[in-house]
Amino acid sequence: EGDLGKVSYVRAAGDENKNNVGDEIRLTAEYTENPNYTVEIVPGMLTIVAAGDNGVSAEGQTVTYDGTGHGLKRAEALKEGSTLWYSTDNKEFSETAPLFTEAGSYTVYVKAKNPNYADTDTAEATVEIKKRGLEFKTLKKEKDYDGTPLTNPAFEVTKGDTAPGQELQVYVSGSITEAGRTANTVSSYRVVAAGTDAADEKAKDYKSNYEIRYTEEELIVNLAAGNRVTAEGQTVEYDGKAYGLISASAEKEGSTLLYSTNGTEYSETAPTFTEAGTHTVYVKATNPNYKETEAVSAAVVIRPRNVTITVNSASKTYGTKDPEFTGNYDDLVSSGAVVKEGDLGKVDRKST
Repeated sequence: EGDLGKVSYVRAAGDENKNNVGDEIRLTAEYTENPNYTVEIVPGMLTIVAAGDNGVSAEGQTVTYDGTGHGLKRAEALKEGSTLWYSTDNKEFSETAPLFTEAGSYTVYVKAKNPNYADTDTAEATVEIKKRGLEFKTLKKEKDYDGTPLTNPAFEVTKGDTAPGQELQVYVSGSITEAGRTANTVSSYRVVAAGTDAADEKAKDYKSNYEIRYTEEELIVNLAAGNRVTAEGQTVEYDGKAYGLISASAEKEGSTLLYSTNGTEYSETAPTFTEAGTHTVYVKATNPNYKETEAVSAAVVIRPRNVTITVNSASKTYGTKDPEFTGNYDDLVSSGAVVKEGDLGKVDRKST
């Protein structure tokens, strides 16, 4: 004891600063030389085993779709010098942190590697990209009927907007020609890169990243002015037959004529008259594309027929009873008309 002085066991020269897992660290002995001994040192090895107290944490985030990539808000290892590894399926990992652009919910798995620590357990966090809200409406348009289709391809964004570098394209198909109203309908819409030709059917559509709502305003074709009615009456002599207007017509095609004898109650049946007198007929027209016309009037005049009653002369002997008197009335056979039996009641022949 003491022949070699104090024997100390230390790291070999050059290995003093090796402190990582996997380093080859030789151990040797230091002593005091003694001429009485030939000393052989059998070196040892120091092995550094990976520590197990590293860890990893990750924090996700929730954002609204904006067309750009989004990943974890934060991911870090407990121990300095660690390398983070990422995965989207918890199977295949890489050092590249994933980014996501499309709306959806994405789980990211993270673990850490460090040369002096055992691989960490896997942490996970969620990146949620919410759909972007967007609302629009088609626009109203109105005119009086003119026989041509009314359309309005315009639309207006009423709430929200598109992501930078994108635009909303709306295809509006509403159309109406006849008087009435209809929705200015949307046939389709899409969100594409700004400046995309509307005719480019192959352009990428980003609308799955949006929550889109829309309303449809109306296309209105009003009844037009300008329809007119004409009517022509007639004057005839009573012959027992029915007579009405010679003609009645509306200027605009598709009109329906309405008739009245009192200017208040109208029907589609044209009136006729048989009895002598002045009969006023009121006529107006309706049309699905025009305002109702003003009423016009025309007269059907049936003049009384002139009839001559001729009483035959007679004679008798004084003091005797009057004979039966006779006579006749003109039936105007030459005109083609016949005075109807009973029109003049019972014709009596008597003396006056």
